Amino acid sequence: MGFLRGLARAIICTTVPGARVAIVAKNVVEEGSVGSGLKRTVKESIEDNPITGTIYNAGKKEGHVNGKKEGYKEASVEYAQKLHNQAKMFLEQKEAMEKDLEGLKKLIIEYSCLIKSLEEKANRTEKENEALIKLNSELEALLNIQNAA
Repeated sequence: MGFLRGLARAIICTTVPGARVAIVAKNVVEEGSVGSGLKRTVKESIEDNPITGTIYNAGKKEGHVNGKKEGYKEASVEYAQKLHNQAKMFLEQKEAMEKDLEGLKKLIIEYSCLIKSLEEKANRTEKENEALIKLNSELEALLNIQNAA
């Protein structure tokens, strides 16, 4: 509000006896304590004065703008660091998964070769037949895992 409020206050305080006390009392009641009410009264007096108000508001705006810029810069740096860490972790997980998939492919090939050799055997024992059934079910599970990845 500034200058107009200060002008109105100056006119009221000079013409109406006890107006200054009424303003302080109103601020004390609204703020809930004597200390806060007096601080508000002093702050309003500084803001309303044409000379001190200009300086006060310039510093207030500058602090707000500079603080906002610095806060943005800090948040940007922090965000960039978190994004970098997340990308690094993702690449590490990707490499680990690729190694696991290579191991899975080798295991599938070994299972397939073992199954093929058992199937080509002419006279299989009962134990070999059971092993062949078990190997086929395990191979199927491995293929499902590979397809899911």
